Amino acid sequence: MRPHWYLTGIDLSANMLKVGAQNVEKADVRSQVGLELIDAKPMSYLDNYFALVISNSIIHYLPDPLPFLQEV
Repeated sequence: MRPHWYLTGIDLSANMLKVGAQNVEKADVRSQVGLELIDAKPMSYLDNYFALVISNSIIHYLPDPLPFLQEV
């Protein structure tokens, strides 16, 4: 992991965040990774807050993916 990077992982599933927290702990990267339980469509981050967004396994679950895509 890059020491100057900070990663924010979000999910709407508390169970997935629990798995993520276990992996963060196991990898000893607590100071570089934050996990948040939020909806990916109406995020509260400022515009251009993130330099990069990676999405995995969400679009095919959304009945209307446009709000999510507009948000990211």
